[in-house]
Amino acid sequence: MSKIGLDIDGVLTDIEHYQLKKGAAFFKRKYHQEVQNPEGFDIKKIFNCSEKQYRRFWTKYLIPYSLWEKARPGISQEIQKIHDNKDSVNIITSREFACSKGIAGQLMRAAVRNWLKRNHIVYDTITYCKG
Repeated sequence: MSKIGLDIDGVLTDIEHYQLKKGAAFFKRKYHQEVQNPEGFDIKKIFNCSEKQYRRFWTKYLIPYSLWEKARPGISQEIQKIHDNKDSVNIITSREFACSKGIAGQLMRAAVRNWLKRNHIVYDTITYCKG
């Protein structure tokens, strides 16, 4: 039996595509700024933006992304195979607020669990960590 760790953002979801798609419209509308690096992993690298611009983007899109972005096609079936092989599946996330105490942390952790359930992703444990 093996322990398999899977990160939600980038493995279970295609966060790069999400940031490119949503970011292109957001940065063009708000800052008249085009994509700088379509191969970038995060908003800062894709748009070469400031910390303030980064925060503004995720203030608008964190909740919709965390709640409604779908898992990659076929990923739930692949994880089910891992689980059926008696391997332990650990979901890992460093989503904003996931490690926070208080209501923000509780809400994000509930959002993660609900997202996993809605996307039919089986797991044994969840690790919340700071990014």
